[in-house]
Amino acid sequence: MNRRAYLGLVGTTVGLSGCTGGGDQPRTNTDTTEPRTQDPNPQTAVEATVDNVSEGSGEYGLDVAEATAGEVFGDETLAMVVRSIERASRIGSFKRADDGKVFLKVRLAVKNVTSDQYLAFSGKSQTRVVDAEKQAYQQTQTFDQSGKQFTAGQLVPGEVSRGDLAYEIPEDASDLKLRFDFLASDPFSYDRVVVPLGDSPNSPEDVIQNFQIDVASPGEAIEFDGISVTVNSVDIAGNVGSANAGDGKEYAIVDFSVENKTDEQQQLSSLLQMWLKDGAGFPYSQDIIATSQLSEPFEDDYIDSRDTQRSKLVYKVAEGTVPLYWTLDFDLMKKADKGIWKVR
Repeated sequence: MNRRAYLGLVGTTVGLSGCTGGGDQPRTNTDTTEPRTQDPNPQTAVEATVDNVSEGSGEYGLDVAEATAGEVFGDETLAMVVRSIERASRIGSFKRADDGKVFLKVRLAVKNVTSDQYLAFSGKSQTRVVDAEKQAYQQTQTFDQSGKQFTAGQLVPGEVSRGDLAYEIPEDASDLKLRFDFLASDPFSYDRVVVPLGDSPNSPEDVIQNFQIDVASPGEAIEFDGISVTVNSVDIAGNVGSANAGDGKEYAIVDFSVENKTDEQQQLSSLLQMWLKDGAGFPYSQDIIATSQLSEPFEDDYIDSRDTQRSKLVYKVAEGTVPLYWTLDFDLMKKADKGIWKVR
């Protein structure tokens, strides 16, 4: 089949906000706050097409397509949508733009629309912002713990990754476009997709998370290549030691065990491989200050052969956020090795 025939044909697997669907949904009208009490259910399939798509061969003979901000685009593997565009002088509490520059923040949602494939997507390596002078800008890493930073990693079938991609650009940069580059080995139907970044869309379409794999519960173990991980329990608290979550926030404390059944030392990274996610697909990295207050915090040390390590991590979320999932990429370089536990 012609690869160009795929773009926009995501309707058989993607639910869109504002369209008919079954059951309650996570927040779909806006991305400004975290979901509270909604629980996502699989949605009735609706057809989603990209109306403003141009196709052709770009430089180096690449197979290129152009999509529109606010509209879902993709193929039979991935569905994506740019939901908002804004400029900011700072990101979070610590990251400020250099003099004469500004951060361009793009809210992106990406969904794995397959039923049986584990797919990897990285904003850092697969996206660039390009200006009128054809200058390309790479994603700025911000280490935001608020759940708003887009994170790289695997997507299990039905999973959504949602968050902000930030690019530091000159204040006078114009004719900006978000460029997606896909390797020849990627299953996506195009080598490159370009999305012009004009005004932020008023009523953007959306993709809905509905896992197509078994999701574990606390007390259940998931094993990959001799590493067995069990989520023992999850506690909710407003304070951890001297750390206070603040108004409208609370801490989710994940207690888990890692058993090394192999003959060699193994190591897992809490910052790169372990995330808390909500029902809309926003990721939360561990709260380093709150985790440091624990008597048994998880440390990225080696786990000896045949040893079991039990420890905890703390994540800060909006008060009452439901559902919550704890996710673990067992090996960032391999596929089909991600574990997901529903912890709330």
